[in-house]
Amino acid sequence: MDAAVTHALTTPHLSLQRQSIHRLFTTIRSSPPNPDASQILISRLLSSNSPAIIDQAVREWCGLVRDGVVSVRDGVAELVAGVEEVEGRVVGVLVKGVGCVVRLGFGRGWGWEGTEGNPFVKVLQCQAEVDNVLAQEVLLFVAHCRQYGMKKVCKFLRPLLTFSILRVPFLDAPSYAFTRRLVSSLASLACTFPSEAMPLLMLLNDCLGYCQCKSAKDLSDVVGLAEVVVDAYIVMLRHSVTDGTMIHEVQLSGVDLLEALLAIYSNFEQHNIGCEDVINLASRLLGVQKDLGLRYVPELSTTVLYLCLHLTLLDLEHEQSSILSLLSLLLNWKSEDEFSWDGVLSDTAAVVPFEFPIIHLMSSPSKSIKGAASNLLSLVEKLPRRVKVLRRSELSVRLGNRILSKPETIIHRLLQHLWSQDLLSNSFFVNISSNSRADPSCSENGSISWVSQIRAYALQAVERRRSSFQALYSQEMLLTEMPLLFSALIGLLLLHPSLASFSADALSALGIMEPKLGVTLLLAILYYSNSMETASLSTPDMLLLKLLEMLPPLARDTSMVSLVVQTITPMLQKRIKSDLYAAAVRLLCKSWEFNDQIFGVLQDVLLPERFREVVSDRTIVLSLAASVRDVCKVYPDRGVDLIMSVSAAIESSDPLIQVLGFQCLGYLCEADAVDFYTAWSIMEKQVLDYTADPIVACGLCELFRWGAMDAEAYPDASKSILQILWNISSSDQTTNEALWTKACVAALVAINQFEIGRIEVCVVDFKERFIDLLIHETNMNALQAIEHLGSKIITHEHSTRKRLVKEKKTPRNKVEKLLEVFPQLMFSPGQNKSKELPDAALLCKSFSPGNSLYQLQFKTVRDVLGQYANAMKEITISLQLSRNVIMALISLQSWKPFMQRWLSAYLSFLDKDPSSKTLDRTSKAANDILKTVLQMAEGSIPRSSENTVIAVGALCAALPSSVHAAKETASKFLSNWLFQREHEHRQWTAAISLGFVSSVLHTADREQKLHNVNGLIQAAQDSRSTLVKGACGIGLGFLCQGFFTHSSVVETASDVGSLNSLEAESLGKIVRFLSLTLCQITRCSSRKLQFLSRYVPLASDQDMCVITSESVCTTCEERDEDAWGIAGIIMGLGSCVGPLYRVGSYEAVSSIKSLLVSWITNGSLKLQRSSNYLVSSEALLTCGACLALSSIISFCQRVELVRDTELNELVVCYKEIISHLLSLKTLSNMHQSLLIASCVGAGNLVASILNEGVYYLDVQLVKQLLELYNKIYLGPYPHIVTFGGMLGVVNMMGAVAGIISLDCHAATSFPPAHVTKESSGIVGPLLSNPDLEANITSLVQDMFLLAQNSDDREMRECATWALCFLGRLFWPQETHTHKSIRQTGSAEYKSTSADVSEDSVVFKLSLWLAQLDYSGPVNAANVGTVATVLRCLSRAPRLPSLEWGPVIRRCMRFEDHVNKISPLDSNEKGTLRQECFLFSLKHAKNVDALMSLVDELSGLSRFRTLDLNLQSAILCHLLDLTRLFSSSRLEKLFTDIGAYFASAISPYQHYSFLEKSMLRISCWKGLCQSLDEVSTSKSGYPLAMGKCASVLFSVMPGLSTVSIPGEKRVLYEEWNEATRCLGKTREAWLLDLLQISEVDLVQTDAPFSATLKKIQLSAWLVRSGSLPLSELGKLKASLLNTGSQGLWDVLVEFVSSLQPAEGSVKRQWLVDVLQISCVTGFPSTALQFLGLLSGSCCKYMPLLILDPTAVLSDLPVTLPSLLSTPKWRSIAETAVSFLWTSTERIHKWTMSLASGSPEPSLQPQPIDQSENDMADFLMRVMHETCFSLREYLPLEKQLKLADMMFY
Repeated sequence: MDAAVTHALTTPHLSLQRQSIHRLFTTIRSSPPNPDASQILISRLLSSNSPAIIDQAVREWCGLVRDGVVSVRDGVAELVAGVEEVEGRVVGVLVKGVGCVVRLGFGRGWGWEGTEGNPFVKVLQCQAEVDNVLAQEVLLFVAHCRQYGMKKVCKFLRPLLTFSILRVPFLDAPSYAFTRRLVSSLASLACTFPSEAMPLLMLLNDCLGYCQCKSAKDLSDVVGLAEVVVDAYIVMLRHSVTDGTMIHEVQLSGVDLLEALLAIYSNFEQHNIGCEDVINLASRLLGVQKDLGLRYVPELSTTVLYLCLHLTLLDLEHEQSSILSLLSLLLNWKSEDEFSWDGVLSDTAAVVPFEFPIIHLMSSPSKSIKGAASNLLSLVEKLPRRVKVLRRSELSVRLGNRILSKPETIIHRLLQHLWSQDLLSNSFFVNISSNSRADPSCSENGSISWVSQIRAYALQAVERRRSSFQALYSQEMLLTEMPLLFSALIGLLLLHPSLASFSADALSALGIMEPKLGVTLLLAILYYSNSMETASLSTPDMLLLKLLEMLPPLARDTSMVSLVVQTITPMLQKRIKSDLYAAAVRLLCKSWEFNDQIFGVLQDVLLPERFREVVSDRTIVLSLAASVRDVCKVYPDRGVDLIMSVSAAIESSDPLIQVLGFQCLGYLCEADAVDFYTAWSIMEKQVLDYTADPIVACGLCELFRWGAMDAEAYPDASKSILQILWNISSSDQTTNEALWTKACVAALVAINQFEIGRIEVCVVDFKERFIDLLIHETNMNALQAIEHLGSKIITHEHSTRKRLVKEKKTPRNKVEKLLEVFPQLMFSPGQNKSKELPDAALLCKSFSPGNSLYQLQFKTVRDVLGQYANAMKEITISLQLSRNVIMALISLQSWKPFMQRWLSAYLSFLDKDPSSKTLDRTSKAANDILKTVLQMAEGSIPRSSENTVIAVGALCAALPSSVHAAKETASKFLSNWLFQREHEHRQWTAAISLGFVSSVLHTADREQKLHNVNGLIQAAQDSRSTLVKGACGIGLGFLCQGFFTHSSVVETASDVGSLNSLEAESLGKIVRFLSLTLCQITRCSSRKLQFLSRYVPLASDQDMCVITSESVCTTCEERDEDAWGIAGIIMGLGSCVGPLYRVGSYEAVSSIKSLLVSWITNGSLKLQRSSNYLVSSEALLTCGACLALSSIISFCQRVELVRDTELNELVVCYKEIISHLLSLKTLSNMHQSLLIASCVGAGNLVASILNEGVYYLDVQLVKQLLELYNKIYLGPYPHIVTFGGMLGVVNMMGAVAGIISLDCHAATSFPPAHVTKESSGIVGPLLSNPDLEANITSLVQDMFLLAQNSDDREMRECATWALCFLGRLFWPQETHTHKSIRQTGSAEYKSTSADVSEDSVVFKLSLWLAQLDYSGPVNAANVGTVATVLRCLSRAPRLPSLEWGPVIRRCMRFEDHVNKISPLDSNEKGTLRQECFLFSLKHAKNVDALMSLVDELSGLSRFRTLDLNLQSAILCHLLDLTRLFSSSRLEKLFTDIGAYFASAISPYQHYSFLEKSMLRISCWKGLCQSLDEVSTSKSGYPLAMGKCASVLFSVMPGLSTVSIPGEKRVLYEEWNEATRCLGKTREAWLLDLLQISEVDLVQTDAPFSATLKKIQLSAWLVRSGSLPLSELGKLKASLLNTGSQGLWDVLVEFVSSLQPAEGSVKRQWLVDVLQISCVTGFPSTALQFLGLLSGSCCKYMPLLILDPTAVLSDLPVTLPSLLSTPKWRSIAETAVSFLWTSTERIHKWTMSLASGSPEPSLQPQPIDQSENDMADFLMRVMHETCFSLREYLPLEKQLKLADMMFY
């Protein structure tokens, strides 16, 4: 073969050479296939220097390919290789060979994918000499291969055309010559086959988009290419019209060609290269269609938008002219084609807004431009009227969800949404680009919000331009490039019925921002004003006024002054309508406010003569007066120039005009331009009758404010003025009530300007009249003004108070005087009455050591113990308890003061004894005394041991809380006695005393308490004695009262939780045991009693198994019922209401209360019907209920769980029981027990009601009850019954004898003035009531005589004991009590009110509050009055000495009572209770009763029951609470708040979303204020506050969890407050709260939602400056590698937080996001963030909407726009590099999804399957974005990009 080849190459004759070569290829054809031999042969032949050999070789080679001997791919490869090596003429031969092989291969279906494999592209890359031949071969290829389908042909040729265009910038000598030749050839060919030319034209059209448009040279080349394509299109269009086929398809192709031309135009415009030739081509393209009679297609709407968009950016006349010509052509065509009106509406929407740019050109100095604009405007003017009709229906076209955006489509989309108003306010980019965080959901109407935002944005841009702050890029664009565009957009909205007003304001702002728009705005105002006459708007007059209001701001620019004046002046002609004339005056005045140059014109209009000329036309006169008023207000010096016009207005007989004159004068007086009193002396006679006209009165009052300044200098005139003001303020006119109220308010405001001292001189009895006005006023506005005046009066009184005021001695009544001398009379010196009167001796002060009446001399410790022990023995032997629990309780109360005196005497001796070396002397004294008492108990007789055991409990109660050992010893001793079943007298007293001791044990003694609970329950179960069971019940009642009251300072958080759990379990045991025991003993079938345990926390089954009903039954089935035993059980059950309430079992509390009330009411009814009732078990229940109910009612009163009507009914029941029992002839034991219980209980009930000071009891009812008591102890009844009656009397006065209570404080008295004569009810302690003073005095005197003179010793003992109990209310406490055992915390008033005079307003208002009585008729207006009084008194530095606790509690109930009679408005409910709390908060430091109330309301148990408004008020004022409470109380406060929000059983869980949010907002506000004053000395308090904030954050909903606009608005407010609060915390704590791990970002419902909330809050905190931006940077990679579902709001927050950052930071974020997009498994998330970031920073920002799909669609516009700016261009190459990498990755992923085979290169960073649905869309977005930024890519990447477009 080699020899043959050599022979062929060396043969000299040409013919022989060809024959030799032919034989060689014939040999190859006939031989077995040998590709290598063939390739070697052709390679050698093509390397020959002989053209003939090469020519023959190419021919033969093509023959081998044709015959299939050589493959098409090998054939092309060898020929292309030859093209690269040869030169000269033979290159064409090789190219033709390539063309031949390509045609052969194409016919066989062979394909070459992409640019790299395309043979023609390879040929073109070889050398320049191939251009002509290659072009010919392309034509031959098209001509021969079109039979296989023109689309396939075009697909094959596309890489060649693309490469030929893209390579031009990279050539040494850039030229479009080949491209132009190729395009011309293809265009000519298309004209040859017009029916098949559509794909070819589309190919040419697409390739125009790749042309470079950077220089003027490029312009000529590109325009030449475009012209060729347009010519070809026109030929094909004419052919289609002639044939009548494919007309619509060809038209749509023309739209694509038009868009390509406009894209070329845009590219040249970006490089400041004029290219009107392109516009001319577009005009030619459309003109041919119009001339051919084709219809206007809706797809041209975006073209109109595009042209109008560019029209706003052009300044050169010839460019404006070409655009106007094209627009005119389009609109003419559209208007002539009536069919278009039945088509799609969106195209018409695109035309309308651009009246404004056309109007802008009307101000051009060029006649041609002005003429063209005028013609176009007249054409456009026809369209809006028809569009407005169509726009009443719903828009029929919506842009596709996944259509890629262009600037014009972005505007189109925005207009669609603005007009249809289908978006919320948080749907626009302007929200995240503002500097301050606004509530994105503040308005449900997004269109209104957007227009308002643009207005604010424009004004903000102006402020930044004026200030030293650098404007944001988007603001710079708005200032320099886009004001006309936004004016055009907003100009359209002037035609919208609901957006017109807002649009007018926005246009005015744009005019201020860009003064160059002044003339345009003026012309637009005139144009739109004229259009209003024919507009079908609902309120054309209002819109016309809004348009005219745009005129005055134009006068800001000096050059516009004359135009504005010329516009307004014609409306001031006399023949003009009055309304228009008046409007013109106001416009001229407003224009003057912007530019003082207009004042001369304005002054001529406002001359006083004008007032006289138009006096008959009220409208014009009002306008003139209002304008004069505005001049005086804005520039008083100019107002002085118009003083005669002011006088003319005041002289008017029209009240309204005169008032305007008053206002003028007021402004002049305010500026000291006119002296008030001088002016008043002149105008006084001109004033109309103010007593008859409220308008004049109101205007006069507003003027009189300025008389306060020189009131002292003009005493007579000021007096007259003040008297006029007071007369108006106190006027009671019934006609025109609203106007008179306004006048009254104005008068009060004016009075408030004067000094109080001057007012007192001028107004007789000013303070009394003021108070009378306050308490009788009903209008809230007037009350507010009165409040301000009252505050000023109070301040004046305090500053002028007398410093030395002697405190008045409170008068004492006869009862107090009797009780004061009682101890001296009964225990005279030298008499030892311990045996005779043992009970009284315990209480009477004369027994105290050191008292002159009873001296005890102690020489040693043994003397102290011995003397007191002897006295104790005498008393214990003499005192009888008679198996009566009431007597035991009274004895316990009596023993306590005795033990206090003993302990005090012992300690006093130890202090003086030098031999005493014990450091803890209190513990030694306690142990010694306890040891003595216990020894005494062991060896005593039963009666004595009973009393001694009771004394042990009293001793422990007298000990300080720090003494633990003695209490524990006593507890163990009593526990031992408790289980001595053979000694009942020991058991029952030990049970009572053990419970009492347990209640005073330290919190740390929890085990002992638990042991005692179990012991008491066990003892009760084991005992067969009902008395023991009752005593155990009382003991359990004592014991549980201390539950849930421990201080959290003592315990750690875990210990507190453990203790609460133990106490809850113990409480459950107690309640269940007592209820079941009571049920079994009395055989009561009450369902409430049986199922009471379900309301309380139950014990475990193991613990409760011993409390079964069977065990109870077996212990008592053979035992008769004991009344006092059952009473003890009931009293114990009643004592559980406090702990139950604190633990949150409110239903249990109500159940117990209602149960006991039912037993009493049923008992009262049945007792009247049948005497057999007294032997039934129900009587036993009634007996116990009578004793227990008073403490329950007392508690329920404080926590508002009882109705006021219920109280009188209960007292009536008690009275009827007592009355019926007294009517019986004989009294059995049951009679006596019930009578004693009812007497004691009734007394305590009445006292608890009256001492609470809230509810009113009927006076006659109380008198009847007192008469029954008197009848008892003066009648022939047993001593125990008599004693019961006496106890009832003293208990009614507040002695609280016989009650299970640990804090029975003595009741103090109200001042006598508290009781009003008009009222039929009484409130407050009984001794303070003057109506009952005679009755009470008589009763006490009777007991006094019995105690002193009775022959019956037991009667004397009863009377003395009762009087001693009553006397302790008035006897001063022992002054010698040792300091170590003095009790603290007693509710005493801290006297800070010595300077409060009785004639002061503070005192009188306080007294009025104290006398507040709602037992009579009230109305809703009183609520506002009471609230106003409280607010006034809240400003008082000190208060008078009153019982403020009851006063405020009664005020808190007042609103509820009023609401029952006259329902209040929902906005008024709860306001009075809030004011009560705020008042208490203000004065709590000085008044312990108010401090106690604040502490109670802020406790968790009470807080949970409060109404929502009061809860919110408490949470809002946490700062004030931190200033009041100790650190331990604060820790408990914040722990309670956290528990309230976190607990699953909290009432908070039942509130609505808005109610919950309101509470959380209040708490955030309170915490935020408190964080400012966190004290480092309060160690536990900041920690608890942090935990509270953490809980509050955990329950706060995420922003994306709410969709209802109203709820979203509130939630945003809450997030703002939370951000403000948490921003003040320590950064380390905050970062710990917001810590997020990789696991947290896994999307699993609730955990992921919590993670998103943390991320969002981090973004908010970064934006507020509380956290550095680097904290968001730490989350960047993890966040963008998370699925986009649910992340949208988080991404928005991230970008929003980036807005204040520096430009370099934003640029780095952009690069980082692009880099992450190259590896993330969720590219849609990264690209959405990229779209948000680029959109928020680019110039199109105000036009963009916030939507997950929209930001991706807009990315091809926003990112290139951003990177084209100078500041961002520095990162363009880096950003585009990463963008290309990400695009390649997405392309491979998309292709793998299409083919169904995985792409190996994606395996290291696979894309999640959840992204599959977005693949095609993301690919299109990335390709289009890269295409827009292709100038930053090298040629090979541009070619790959071009190939991707057609994957």
